[in-house]
Amino acid sequence: MNEIDTSQFNDSVATETSWSPSNIAASSFKTRKLTLLNKNQLSFEPTLAMKLLGAMFIFVGFYLLAFLGSKMPAHSWWIPNSFLHAGVVPMVSLYFILFGLGMLYLESSPIIFDGQKNTFWHGRGKQRQSIHFSEIHALQLIPQSVATPTTPDDDLYQLNIVLKDAKRINVTRYTNDLAARRESQAISEFVNTKLWDATTLERR
Repeated sequence: MNEIDTSQFNDSVATETSWSPSNIAASSFKTRKLTLLNKNQLSFEPTLAMKLLGAMFIFVGFYLLAFLGSKMPAHSWWIPNSFLHAGVVPMVSLYFILFGLGMLYLESSPIIFDGQKNTFWHGRGKQRQSIHFSEIHALQLIPQSVATPTTPDDDLYQLNIVLKDAKRINVTRYTNDLAARRESQAISEFVNTKLWDATTLERR
């Protein structure tokens, strides 16, 4: 990928900011959607697809535990008795259940722009981080991957907060450029800060 020409922003902080995607995991489908909780709060909530995926893993885990864990003789023609008695079924079932619960827990971690307190905050407990709107210099929207002629829909996009010292905080990722621009612009207006949209910028 060619280097982004940051001079187009006419901002010294932009030249000091990293324009490489941050090292975060990315899904091939949209896991969060921007939601107006009330007139003072914007929140990235888990999508229905994300909730269904997590629920599916949990369901499969309980299904395996109930269906195979019973050791019914009728199933012995395709499931070895050693498999049923070696404790493998409970282990696999527990893995699916915990994986589904973990997925839902991580993707439901709060990501909120609070207009009443003028604060962005994300995470839970000791991992929670909060940033006052006055510390935000800009929002940065960048491509996370490069499309190819055969896979044009594989583009991913990252939305980051850029602080006044050019440090970045990742907000979320997108699988659709239109949704990325629309929601990033909405947040930009809500926070009253500039948006650096690198998805359509010229490269050098």
